[in-house]
Amino acid sequence: MNIILCQQNGERLEGILLAAGSYSLRLMLPGSSDVTELRREYGQWSLETGEPVELESLTIEFPVDFGPYALGTSAGFADSALS
Repeated sequence: MNIILCQQNGERLEGILLAAGSYSLRLMLPGSSDVTELRREYGQWSLETGEPVELESLTIEFPVDFGPYALGTSAGFADSALS
């Protein structure tokens, strides 16, 4: 999933979302060799440095291949739950 962040100075950062929770996001940003974590406190998302950012966009590219976990496949959970 792709993510675009907007910093306070108006600069946009594009990255790849790796994991998401209610109060934290883990993502890869270009030029960084390490995972970046965003934290949400009091309704505001911020970088590890404490700099506030806004989540501008979350997008997913299709088609996505979920492999054996796709609904309706014999290896997926959907078939076994319905039988």
